[in-house]
Amino acid sequence: MTNTKLLSLIAITAALGGITLGTTAFADDSLDVNWNLSADVMPAPPYGTLDIPDSDDKSELEVESSDSGLVTLEGEMEELDPNTSYTVYISKAYVPFTGWSGLYPGVGTFSFVTDSDGEAEWKVQVNPVSGFSEMSVWVNVSGSGTLLISDNFTIPPPESDSDDDEEDEEDDDE
Repeated sequence: MTNTKLLSLIAITAALGGITLGTTAFADDSLDVNWNLSADVMPAPPYGTLDIPDSDDKSELEVESSDSGLVTLEGEMEELDPNTSYTVYISKAYVPFTGWSGLYPGVGTFSFVTDSDGEAEWKVQVNPVSGFSEMSVWVNVSGSGTLLISDNFTIPPPESDSDDDEEDEEDDDE
């Protein structure tokens, strides 16, 4: 299987309409990642001014790996402000209370709009980048500031056909 070195945004779908800090790693092919209100993991102020109580507990982030090497991130957002535009930042891992660490290499941002109940769903697929196995997801009110920050999580490293073939040959020789 061949993966590119750059993280590419493959698909985005936006549907209108207890803090755990640290890094979460895959135990199997998927994991559920906790959301945090921004002031719970970053300096307040400036973080915290846009936090919406319970949006961290009601919203979900699921991360799945596939045999093709792609990693799928799916957000099910709840308890946000109705009919509001939000921007998602697929980001590098952060150190709590030190500030944003920047976008994950090769990735841009994307937006979704909540429905009249303050709910929305989104999905994005990315290719892992060598040297960057940890990431996080940040949700901002578009044009304003951050309100939700996921725990850091570890994704499977990119694989290459040549690495797999060499390992298979070594296994055959033993």
